[in-house]
Amino acid sequence: MNQRTPFNNLDEAKKDFCAIFKSKTGNDFNDLENFTRVKKKYDIARVSYSTVKHQDYLAPFDYDKAPKSKAQKEIRDLFEEISNVTMYQRAMGQLGLDEEMLPISGITRDII
Repeated sequence: MNQRTPFNNLDEAKKDFCAIFKSKTGNDFNDLENFTRVKKKYDIARVSYSTVKHQDYLAPFDYDKAPKSKAQKEIRDLFEEISNVTMYQRAMGQLGLDEEMLPISGITRDII
């Protein structure tokens, strides 16, 4: 079943969407509260939209105050890079994400 665009009106589009949803999931879109998993069909991703400030998880780390590591220089450089809060903020900004929030906080392990 393929979408036919453009639709003549909103009701036609809604009707087609609901039919496609039913064929893909085996469930009625207008009854999502009773959504049940159907074998070999798409499952719905339930996401909590609560937001978490990145400051709760990402805090600058002062390597000068930490004990000196005995790891190889390449390993130390890697750890410095992956613990660089500014790098994460810059990457989120480049992706158009609000760098003050982590919108992926509600994604569960089951969804991944």
